[in-house]
Amino acid sequence: MDKDISSLEKDVPFEKSEWPVLRIGWILMGLFLLAGVFGIFGSGIFSERVAEDGTLSVTYERYLRYSMHSEIQIKTSRLGADSSIWINADYLNKIMITRISPEPDSFDQVDGRMRIQFSSRNPSDITLHIEAVKTGDQNMTINVNGKKKTIHQYIYF
Repeated sequence: MDKDISSLEKDVPFEKSEWPVLRIGWILMGLFLLAGVFGIFGSGIFSERVAEDGTLSVTYERYLRYSMHSEIQIKTSRLGADSSIWINADYLNKIMITRISPEPDSFDQVDGRMRIQFSSRNPSDITLHIEAVKTGDQNMTINVNGKKKTIHQYIYF
């Protein structure tokens, strides 16, 4: 089984010219993998954010994927009687709230905003289970008993 290796020697210049392209491809794949590990494409080191101001703290993911589940955790001092959380309506155009825990006493739309009302017997840790239904940059303004926080999220494919 003798093989003619002279044809392989003819391709050496082509292979040498192809090596930089292959290296660039490997570097790009490595950067893409690192970006995923650090949270650019979902949960990770760079994605999780905490916005806090004294008695109000909001923990959320900065980068969301379309149609994937995520959570927004709101921590505040004890809710008083008839406490409300207000969320801007344009946020609700891109995000669907699938569940709220603990269960609120009521929720409705008032002046283009969503009002989620709790009684004082509910705990101060509230979790909004959400799902992204549109892509793009989105700002959410949360108002809890007069304390206001704005969070920024980006929803991608």
